[in-house]
Amino acid sequence: MRSTPLFIFIIFCSSLVHAQPILYSTANAHSHNDYEQVQPFYLAYQEQFGSIEADIHLVNGKILVAHDTKQVSVDRSLEKLYLDPLADFIKKNNGTPYRDPNRTLELLIDQKTDAIPTLKALIEVLKKYPSIIQNKKIIITISGNRPDPKDFTNYPRFIWFDGKLGEHYSKEALSKIALLSDDFSSYVKKKYPLEISSEENENIKTIIHLAHQENKKIRFWAVPDYQMAWEKMIEYKVDFLNTDHITSLSDFLLKQNKKQHLMPFNRIIQSAGEVIRFGNPELENHALDIANLSEKGLMVIEDRYGIVALNILENKIVDRFTFADLPHYKGFVSTYSGIKTFQLNGKTFVLWSASESNNPNASIMIAEWRDGFKNISAIAIEKRAPANNALPNDLAVAEENGAWFIYAVLNGNNELLKIKWADKSIVWKSNTGIAPYGIAIANHKIYVSNWAGNIAIDSTKERAGVPWGLAYTDPRTGATATGSVSVFEQHSGEKVMDISVGLHPNAMKASEDGKYIYVSNGSSDAISVIQSKTNKVVETIPVSLQLAIDSLHGSTPNALELNEANNILYVANGLNNAIAVVELGKNSAANGK
Repeated sequence: MRSTPLFIFIIFCSSLVHAQPILYSTANAHSHNDYEQVQPFYLAYQEQFGSIEADIHLVNGKILVAHDTKQVSVDRSLEKLYLDPLADFIKKNNGTPYRDPNRTLELLIDQKTDAIPTLKALIEVLKKYPSIIQNKKIIITISGNRPDPKDFTNYPRFIWFDGKLGEHYSKEALSKIALLSDDFSSYVKKKYPLEISSEENENIKTIIHLAHQENKKIRFWAVPDYQMAWEKMIEYKVDFLNTDHITSLSDFLLKQNKKQHLMPFNRIIQSAGEVIRFGNPELENHALDIANLSEKGLMVIEDRYGIVALNILENKIVDRFTFADLPHYKGFVSTYSGIKTFQLNGKTFVLWSASESNNPNASIMIAEWRDGFKNISAIAIEKRAPANNALPNDLAVAEENGAWFIYAVLNGNNELLKIKWADKSIVWKSNTGIAPYGIAIANHKIYVSNWAGNIAIDSTKERAGVPWGLAYTDPRTGATATGSVSVFEQHSGEKVMDISVGLHPNAMKASEDGKYIYVSNGSSDAISVIQSKTNKVVETIPVSLQLAIDSLHGSTPNALELNEANNILYVANGLNNAIAVVELGKNSAANGK
């Protein structure tokens, strides 16, 4: 049933787009002299820059990357630094340079040696990479020493050229120009601090207007590389912001997009908060889950390759552990979610779930926090056939009769484990539903959410593998047809019952008094509220961003938290990049209204 007075607030600034404003993001960023970065290509790529620059020299028949001949090295070829990694990402992204198939990438190649022989050798190198030169989302633009514009059309279709602002080109030559660039110093005399006279201002606006009338993108080089100048380039509607400071420009663009930020489904939102970066920029460092540490202002974050301690008062990374730090765990990654902390005998412990890619090994990882992560250890978790891996996921830690226990959901094994902390022994194992995910403890019972519902034993209903075992599926869509929560006695592990909830239930949260359990249903865009006394769903709370719109695009709630009074529920809507704030009613909270 539903309570009548239910108030839902969505934290976002959103509007359906009619007259679309110009939105600047890292797609408008150009990594100038990118090869001089500590991590050429990867740093700009991680920030999803729209343009990356490499200066090349033809030396003994090889295309080498360097600013001048003194820096040339056979170890720094265009292939090694740029083409090989780009081709690898295209393969991983199923044919596009970035995971977002709508994003493009310009590779601006600045030729420092003689134009025609260098370009001829470059073309031969590029032909080795059909996934790059045949890619509609990649533009290869030649700058620096170039052939005569009248010869531009003689070059392959995958070769484009960088023209100069204000210069006259024939219609044929213009058809091969992808970008118009110029030295900002030729337009503005005083750059530090940046002072632009009214005459200079009008000249810049005029030249940009003329270029845009030709549908050409614009870039200035020798532009001051700080916020005031970036803001001025945005005001001028310059297409690519030139920078040597990749992360600083990226942060600036993120912050300025608080005013306007384009999200999927043609939606503009206002972003909140600050961005803290960590991890190897060559890897996909997904932040998966978060928990409090003992000290004030310290949080621990579970990411794909380890854990991070963050001081949220100073927005500063305090410490980091990665699986690569220990040889035995170098092949491990964290699983979907499930990081917990607890204090015992004056010590603070961090627990999270991990498994080894393409291998059966899985563990519950343990770290002690003492001004850094110390004494890393693990509890090995065995797979159960036909699963390839036990895939431990969400965890809970609780005291029972003076002893401490870990409860672990095994997404691969379809099991719930109870583990004694003192000796790390398994107390009991219990079967769950299909692909269990989240866990909550309330009223001396354990509640486990099952992604794909109950075990599919009725052969008369539509079923499919997910990927091991069977789940009930919807014949119209092929997606899972049910979601459930399994209930167990905390002491014995005896299964009490299964409760039907929404589709793809994931995160769970118990109220502090243990009277209610909240379950986020990722594919139903709703929260199921279970009363622990009766083990019944007493309320279903919709949290979709588009409550009144029949939309195919879901909000995917996937994380939950309660306020201190336990009468407001915070719901992370994963596909909205938004937080839904729900004032709980009298049927869903002891203090509800």
